[in-house]
Amino acid sequence: MAIQQPGTGDVHIDKLLTNMSVAYTNDDYIADKIFPTVMVDKQSDLIATYDKGDWLRDVMQPYIPGTKGARSGWKVSTDNYFCNSWKLGKEIPFDVIANQDKPFDMFNDATMWLRQQAQLRWELEFATGFFDAGNGWQDQVAGTDFIAWDNIASSNPITDLRLLGDLVRQSTGRKTNTWVYSKKVWDVLVDHPLIVDRLKHTSKESLTPEMLARLVGYDTTLIGDAIFASSAEGDTDVVAEIWGNHALGLHVPKKASLLAPAAGYTFIWKPITKTPFFIRRLKIDETEVHVVEIKSNFDMKQIDGDAGVLLEDVIS
Repeated sequence: MAIQQPGTGDVHIDKLLTNMSVAYTNDDYIADKIFPTVMVDKQSDLIATYDKGDWLRDVMQPYIPGTKGARSGWKVSTDNYFCNSWKLGKEIPFDVIANQDKPFDMFNDATMWLRQQAQLRWELEFATGFFDAGNGWQDQVAGTDFIAWDNIASSNPITDLRLLGDLVRQSTGRKTNTWVYSKKVWDVLVDHPLIVDRLKHTSKESLTPEMLARLVGYDTTLIGDAIFASSAEGDTDVVAEIWGNHALGLHVPKKASLLAPAAGYTFIWKPITKTPFFIRRLKIDETEVHVVEIKSNFDMKQIDGDAGVLLEDVIS
């Protein structure tokens, strides 16, 4: 039997598709949504801090007519911030730009990759600095202060969020208005029978962040689901969770302002632009390369540890 000619390999030469490609980024980042941001003109400066006890203490005294009334006041101390500088660049040779085919767009791809790197850095900065034990919050430990939430039969996340979250009000006079969960914790909450039972008569939908906030009595729910490659370049990829097994309750104002207590602020130095990230493109003729570069100057700063409560290892 004669071989059919020509074959498929003779009439088509493989080339790159121009309408699709594959790259990996996280769907969402939350680090820039937790602490209110403060745009600052200097890389470092002082923060005026009023004494909490002086503002919450009752010092009013009875007044006797004809005498000078009681006098009192408050102490002020200072803290400081320092915006560390982070920078990363991607070099693209002139020859690569001249020779690229679709779907490659090296300038666009480099910009997207650099922004991903900056957002990943922010996420890791918050998760390692504030979403773990021993970072200055009012830590509450599963098994000691409450029952882990994946112990479905015995735990009560609604009560825990209300009672343990209320530690912030008891220490600062301001309520916990924001809760941050890892995705693994959120997945347990979505199916927890106590929460499902409370909501089944009001909605047929699965639990949403807004529903849980209304049920417990706070304003904002943030869910950390970003991952990162913890392995070194060239090694086999090891992908890890950025956010742990915890829940973090905070009092944070909607925006920074004078006399506003807060668990923390993110200070952003703006010598060039009023944005968290500054991206620019350079052309270096001597080495015949373009450089796409991103820079971020920021300090995620805890202001009042009493304005936050960390529930450690809410799932095992």
